[in-house]
Amino acid sequence: MPPKQQPADQPNSVDALPDWAQNMVRDLREENAKHRNKAKTAAEEAAKREQEQAQAARDELVQNIAQALGLANDPDDPQALLEAANSKNSEYEQQVKELTDQINTYRRNDAIDQAVGDRRVNKNLLKAVLAQDNAYRQIDVNADNFADQVSEAVNKALDANPELVQATRGQSGIDTSNTKNGDQPLTRDDLKTMSAEDINQAVRDGRLDHLLKR
Repeated sequence: MPPKQQPADQPNSVDALPDWAQNMVRDLREENAKHRNKAKTAAEEAAKREQEQAQAARDELVQNIAQALGLANDPDDPQALLEAANSKNSEYEQQVKELTDQINTYRRNDAIDQAVGDRRVNKNLLKAVLAQDNAYRQIDVNADNFADQVSEAVNKALDANPELVQATRGQSGIDTSNTKNGDQPLTRDDLKTMSAEDINQAVRDGRLDHLLKR
């Protein structure tokens, strides 16, 4: 069966349209092409802006990290950033450890004061004795019965070293300028003017053995 022919008055191409219709179709096609080009350009520009913004955000983040780590040169070097971060972390951990040790020392000193109570005790010498006590050093400051354990250690130290309890007040008039250094044994009056560090050293040197009855 032969194909059905188009009626003579029905155009089958743009060229068959009247001039005004051809112009309209041509204008519409050009307008659509312009819109497509504009949309493509806008999409490309948007993608470029997003890429630039992402890069700017990354650069700012890297700069902030480098500044926080004290890294002035080559902030884009990953290895340098890693090393600086590790160094900063180690420094932070050391600061935390020092602060923790300081707080624990305060807590131990406070517990010792509470355990001593109203008794007149040479606390510097007492702390030196406790520093040599393994059981005392192993007391956990976070334990629920921490204060009770310290009190027990203090009482044991005072029972074993009754000379730690001061019977009288005041200085004996002894010149301690020649006894704080050297190998001479120290007196209880010497200890009153010595730091805890000096007392600990004196204990290690054996200059308090006569007081501790060793």
